[in-house]
Amino acid sequence: MRLAQLEEAPVAHRILQEAFAEYESLPYPSSASRESLETTRHALLQGAILLGELRAEAGEAAGWQACLSLRFRVHGEVLRFSRLAVLPAYRGRGFAHRALAWLEEFARSRGLKRLETTARSAYPDNRPFYTALGYAVTAYSEAYGILDLRTHLCKTLEEHA
Repeated sequence: MRLAQLEEAPVAHRILQEAFAEYESLPYPSSASRESLETTRHALLQGAILLGELRAEAGEAAGWQACLSLRFRVHGEVLRFSRLAVLPAYRGRGFAHRALAWLEEFARSRGLKRLETTARSAYPDNRPFYTALGYAVTAYSEAYGILDLRTHLCKTLEEHA
């Protein structure tokens, strides 16, 4: 896991587009798959983007392959993250878990008290994924006239013993 540089905005944008493409068939798909490269650049300028990489496998170009992106910003004592995106071919390998563990350590090292995110309620894996990692559902909110479209989640960080 590492922080993206501004010139890597196209990499983060590509991951976001590919990861959210499968949700386009939903009645109210996420706006993530329609975001522009400029929006990704803006996210980097206003906060940060975490990139998850793995060493290329046999048959792929040598070096590292970016397979995860996640946006975040610090607001007071809170780290807010969004757009957790893992390329479909790399799901189920623990990248999202490692990314959130990295975020927790980043937040703790800066004295932050909690992490917050919002996830689509319609994606069946979202709530169980976050709650298994210690996140609590704090609210639901409306969008597109649907009362439970967004799930708001929070994790309070404990001090290291």
